[in-house]
Amino acid sequence: MKWIQLPLFSLLLIFIFGIRTSIQFSFTENPVESTWLIRFEQDYFRENIEWPSQIKQLEIHRPAHSIIIRSSFSESELRNVLAGVAGIARLEKGYVDSFNSPVYPTGLALVEPRGEESIIFLKEKMNCSIQEKLGAIP
Repeated sequence: MKWIQLPLFSLLLIFIFGIRTSIQFSFTENPVESTWLIRFEQDYFRENIEWPSQIKQLEIHRPAHSIIIRSSFSESELRNVLAGVAGIARLEKGYVDSFNSPVYPTGLALVEPRGEESIIFLKEKMNCSIQEKLGAIP
């Protein structure tokens, strides 16, 4: 039985050292960056915001009153930072689709109603509102 004690003790030391090493590495790694879409209420939308150094502004989408950012903050830290920015209507994490293209949910849709009945249906039954009217799309 003594011959089993030494290997078990060795395995225990390796296990403890391995956990300790992985814990140290998890705290010293660089934070993971992620992309986010920030959609503003129309009256609050502005393009020039002074962001902390952990946030980089990537794109501006004027029709959707949105800004795309890359952040090294965790989601909870990012929400705390953005709590001080007036007029934010939505914060959505960006992702990549099957074509490797970035996708950012805005809560908006491009719709071509076929008549007045369609517009009434969208407003009354679907609780939609018209944000912007576009000319004919070829």
